[in-house]
Amino acid sequence: MVCIDCHNRPAHRFGISPERSVDAAIGTGLISSTIPFIRREAVKALHVAYPTREAALPAILLTIVNGALIMGLYILWIEAQLSTASHRLHVARDALMGVVRSPLVLSAIAGILASAFDIEVPAPLLTFCDIMGAAAPPAALFAMGLFMVGKSFKGDLIEVSVMSALKLMLHPLATFSVVVWLIPVDPEWRRVLLLLAALPTGSLVFVLASQNDTYVRRATGVILGSTLASMVTLSWVLSYLGV
Repeated sequence: MVCIDCHNRPAHRFGISPERSVDAAIGTGLISSTIPFIRREAVKALHVAYPTREAALPAILLTIVNGALIMGLYILWIEAQLSTASHRLHVARDALMGVVRSPLVLSAIAGILASAFDIEVPAPLLTFCDIMGAAAPPAALFAMGLFMVGKSFKGDLIEVSVMSALKLMLHPLATFSVVVWLIPVDPEWRRVLLLLAALPTGSLVFVLASQNDTYVRRATGVILGSTLASMVTLSWVLSYLGV
């Protein structure tokens, strides 16, 4: 899982430049101004990942594909498994209704339609979406922290370790093999794809697991384990990318 799993907003406004985006984030309090050298380092990291607006295109496309397709297929499968209907057509109906009701899928589709038909979104609605979008990841992390109180992951250590290793090692290696050898892509695309593949599992996994009441404890363990381990693996990837 990557960062776009927590920030599923294909209609989100993108800053004119990394400098202005960081300034806006500091001005609104999204980034603390008390962190030493935070502006310089944040701008530097953004320049490495997205040196130009065109370089952000892979991340934007992945956001849309993740929200409209990947999440849609996942929800479709989960809803089909949880359906209590006896007839296959009723199971399919329940699964499709689950996809239709999902804000993850609806937001991605809304962004695609707004872009395709050049729909001007009112500024108050954009501001509201910005506020809600910024609040979603911290709220998910807070809920995950509450869930972890009194929980033990001893019985899940092997599975959590394997899943974390697959996310932080196999996923980036597979991506590297594809974009370098199998289907060589533009260096800017390669940089962004490798960076996204190397990120740890995001909190949206916990949200979806909680919503469907399945795999919640182990999902939480994978998020925690991969996040801690990514301090090493992600640092190596960032070093490789030249940060």
